[in-house]
Amino acid sequence: MAVGIEKAELREIREFRWDDVLQAALRELGKDQADIENDAKGIAWKIAIASRLRRHAGTPHRSIAQALNMGKPASVRVYLCREN
Repeated sequence: MAVGIEKAELREIREFRWDDVLQAALRELGKDQADIENDAKGIAWKIAIASRLRRHAGTPHRSIAQALNMGKPASVRVYLCREN
């Protein structure tokens, strides 16, 4: 752990990074919170964003599931495995 940075602070920094990646991806695809809430859990655009969050920000499956309304973390893992 970095000197002078608490565990909670590191988590907060990571969460800001995850959110930056998420918001950028949503903007690029022209999606918003209503789309997240209304579209299917395993729709292609959500899987693409989930993959981006994992690759570029190391976002945990649990956080992706919550942010994109994709069900359980295990479901996110399955969607991403099928994509590859």
